Amino acid sequence: MINLNLLSPQQKEALQTQVFCALVERFTAVVVFLTILLTLTFIGVKIGLADQLKVIESGQLLSNEYTSTNADTRDINAAGRRLEQLQNASVALSPIVQDLLVRVPKGVQLSSLNLDARSQGFSVSGVADTRDKLLEFEESLRGSPYLANVENPLNNLFQKTNANVTMTAALQLSGTGTTPTPKP
Repeated sequence: MINLNLLSPQQKEALQTQVFCALVERFTAVVVFLTILLTLTFIGVKIGLADQLKVIESGQLLSNEYTSTNADTRDINAAGRRLEQLQNASVALSPIVQDLLVRVPKGVQLSSLNLDARSQGFSVSGVADTRDKLLEFEESLRGSPYLANVENPLNNLFQKTNANVTMTAALQLSGTGTTPTPKP
């Protein structure tokens, strides 16, 4: 095999430099192309992730709104239960008061009438024109379906006229304490 060198050593070196520069130029072009491709890919991924982040944030907002609404609903339900308990514990005193006031005979003036649903206590005070009116009032109260154990102190009976009225009794309320239960 015969090797002929038609190029001088300077031309050969210049040609090798040109080949090396062309190789570096191509390599740089490939690197720039890959950099642009990666940059576009990263931008696309960033936009996609931003959209996903918005979806996740809106889901969290809905979750926070649900949590807030749920807490408000629990508070309203608790208030409703407390209101129901209060209503169940209330006593309708109107029928009791009406019954007791109808039983006051003429000649007896009441100065106070106390009903305590919690302790189921009753007390009344005032003045009776005569001892007979005081005794009539006592018997009338004993006949009330809403009272039990009517007590009239003996010192009330010592005066024939202008007798002091001071009586106590126990209210007859149902077992739950919500409605009056007249005794038979």
